[in-house]
Amino acid sequence: MSKTTKTIAEKRVELAELLAWFESDEFAIEQATDKFKVAEALAADIEVELMERKNTITVLKQKFDKDSEA
Repeated sequence: MSKTTKTIAEKRVELAELLAWFESDEFAIEQATDKFKVAEALAADIEVELMERKNTITVLKQKFDKDSEA
C-alpha cells in the first residue's frame, strides 16, 4: 500500500478547514471531539515537520559557516 505524503502547506490548509468547521453552521457537538483530535494530531505533525526542517537548516548553516572559514 502506498503512503501519500502531504506537504506542510497542504497540512496547513487541512488544519485551517478543520478549525473553520468549529465556527461554521455545520458544527455539531457530536463530531467536535473527533474533529478536535484530528486537528490536534495534524497540528502536532506540522510542528514536528517544521522542527525537523529547522534542525536540517541549522546543521547545513553550521556546515556552510565552517566550510567558508577554511
